[in-house]
Amino acid sequence: MKAGDYLYEGADMGIVVTRGRMMTDDFQLNDRSRTWIAAIRNEFKSSEPTNMPELEKHVAEIGGFKMM
Repeated sequence: MKAGDYLYEGADMGIVVTRGRMMTDDFQLNDRSRTWIAAIRNEFKSSEPTNMPELEKHVAEIGGFKMM
């Protein structure tokens, strides 16, 4: 994502590719994963949209992907 992009629940804020496991054998996040998630979240700030018609026009194409 970049400044001004529309953020919605389920949107990817970033993708991390790492060596090694990020989950335990019982599919729980390990401490390393929690640290990465906290660090990524700390890099983002969001706010409520102020102009919905412009936002809807912008949402049609985000990051080169067409939203339907």
